[in-house]
Amino acid sequence: MGELTPTPGDAPRRVLLDSSVTIAFLERGDALHRRARAALERHAGAELLVSVLTYAETLVRPLAHGGSVLETVEGFMREAILRIEPVTPTIARRAAGMRSTHRGLRLVDALIVATGEEVDADRILTPDARWASASDRVELVVG
Repeated sequence: MGELTPTPGDAPRRVLLDSSVTIAFLERGDALHRRARAALERHAGAELLVSVLTYAETLVRPLAHGGSVLETVEGFMREAILRIEPVTPTIARRAAGMRSTHRGLRLVDALIVATGEEVDADRILTPDARWASASDRVELVVG
């Protein structure tokens, strides 16, 4: 996993990570690993947040395999993530509104974007270009 070095300047103060970015950061063999790591390094020093949905998705494979993989994910969530945000009725309603106007956005994705909006994240990191039309806070993690 490695340490993230804070960067100076006008870096965002609060960043929400989507599931793909979180998993890719934790799994060196993931095709997105380098881009996810670079994105987190760009935002070092920011408060990192995840939705409870991202937390659940991130645990699926480690729970199947157990051992050090599970310990790595739990350690990352405990040490690097400031908060795991719940899905509240307000977030659910906001997500439903996004889903109704952005038909290409899956409901689970809309819930994560809505979480970022509701907690006033400066950035929402994802590799999914479909999210960009739903929020100006979306930052695409691309090569």
